[in-house]
Amino acid sequence: MATLTEAGLTEPTITLVRAESPLACVESLISGESDIALLDIDTATGHIADLDAGDKIVLSEGLNSTLPCAPLLQKPIHRAPNWSR
Repeated sequence: MATLTEAGLTEPTITLVRAESPLACVESLISGESDIALLDIDTATGHIADLDAGDKIVLSEGLNSTLPCAPLLQKPIHRAPNWSR
């Protein structure tokens, strides 16, 4: 398991944005505007269920860490398929 920094996902390689809410983060991921969203797992799963997006988002075990936030990825990952590992 790696953090984003350990995986080399830091600026300028990536662009960090902060959405107005956790729901907006999930919506940005679903729309393809974002590739990764970092959210508390309980918040994330609630929004994913509310948006019926379970078939569009996957938890990245490869980027997961012991932090209480979980990296979620759009399915399929268009820009960097190896991020899910």
